[in-house]
Amino acid sequence: MPGICAQIEQKASLDLILAASARIDFHSEFGTQFNPRLSAPDRPGSQTIRGSFGGGFFAPTPFVNALNVGRA
Repeated sequence: MPGICAQIEQKASLDLILAASARIDFHSEFGTQFNPRLSAPDRPGSQTIRGSFGGGFFAPTPFVNALNVGRA
């Protein structure tokens, strides 16, 4: 499954970086999928804390697809 991804970062303060990223996947059976993400890693001292929000796509495996989960 081919795809394209990109990320941009902006330094908000000495320790805080804001990042926006996106991924586009081209799936032959499920079409084109767009997955955005926002994140903010913070480094207060020697540790790193990161909060993030984003979407994603998971193509079902043949086993899951054969179960017809969620279909009436």
